[in-house]
Amino acid sequence: MANSIEGYILTKNKKAIQKFGNNETLLSFEEANKNNEFAGKIKVGFTVIDVDNADEAERLKKVVEAMGLNCMIIRTPRGMHFFLGSSPFIQKNITGAINALGVRFDAKVGGRNSYAVLKQDGILRERKVQTGQNTASCERTREAVFSRIIAYLLVDIIASAVSIFFAELKDLAQYQRIRCNIYTGQLNV
Repeated sequence: MANSIEGYILTKNKKAIQKFGNNETLLSFEEANKNNEFAGKIKVGFTVIDVDNADEAERLKKVVEAMGLNCMIIRTPRGMHFFLGSSPFIQKNITGAINALGVRFDAKVGGRNSYAVLKQDGILRERKVQTGQNTASCERTREAVFSRIIAYLLVDIIASAVSIFFAELKDLAQYQRIRCNIYTGQLNV
């Protein structure tokens, strides 16, 4: 996933302070890193999913790790950036979307003059590379992720229905116990 960055640009308060269009010269990592703040221009074929809620970012990180997806994850002050192979479902930059897991995110698509801040206030952001299948070319991975998401949603629907039907939902903890029992196959109705 290190090749998901085309080059580097200088930023100030997360705004580009240099031109970085198609014919502009980009900085090397070494040149950019000499500065207090910079960003990486996202390469064509890659998408960055920006999750600004720390709890939601952790949830998405667990899905990425569980599915063995090829992904670079960068921790940000509020959440995480997930660098993934492009998807036919995200063709342009979007703001404030919500996925099937209920995670609110922004998406930055490579080739659309998009960038992700990598160093801010003199601090290089923590990075983790999750290696797995190449999501840019593996339909089976997308199908597996989609199937897993559908399974999680179905369990939530079943847990809600069981709770309501049996009028057992007295608090959130009880709902979570019912949900856990459904996940593990230990629900005795």
